[in-house]
Amino acid sequence: MFKKIKFVPMAVVLSLLPLPTLVQATPLKNNENTLNNVQSNIINMYLKDSITTNNLYDQINNAITTLNKESDNTKLILHLPGGTYYLDKNSHGRALGIIQIGSAINGTRILEIQGSTNKRNPTKLYANESAYWQSFIFGSYPKNITFSYLSFYRTEKTMSEGIITNVAKGYIDIKLLDGFP
Repeated sequence: MFKKIKFVPMAVVLSLLPLPTLVQATPLKNNENTLNNVQSNIINMYLKDSITTNNLYDQINNAITTLNKESDNTKLILHLPGGTYYLDKNSHGRALGIIQIGSAINGTRILEIQGSTNKRNPTKLYANESAYWQSFIFGSYPKNITFSYLSFYRTEKTMSEGIITNVAKGYIDIKLLDGFP
């Protein structure tokens, strides 16, 4: 069963609260061509230190600031290390999500937040009890962002789970697993 989720153009929330125990983001086909523009410049940045809610917030928004200083058709890949990481509630201002996208990406620039591509050491992000009522991903300006090679989990029981099967402009298809609403 597939559900088509319509987005509201103002503030979009990819609310994985308290939906998926597991939602796995996989790279989109031709994600370097996301905007039908070939990215002429690719920048690799690596998350410094361990993954924490505060560190992830700072690094993502620093990456967006860096990306916006570059020319159009630039893609910045923020690499997250492999491992299992437990994330707390995000307390930055009015943060509504554990992973908070707080800045807009200008023009045809693309930010890719990429977990480990090593199948033996994947990147697993867990929302702990303190973050239970926050969306996993929240963005006021979620334009031109790709998540790849990441698994999202919650440490507490949830109501539903599914796998993202298709993403296009204006919608996300989620395959709900058998036995879940």
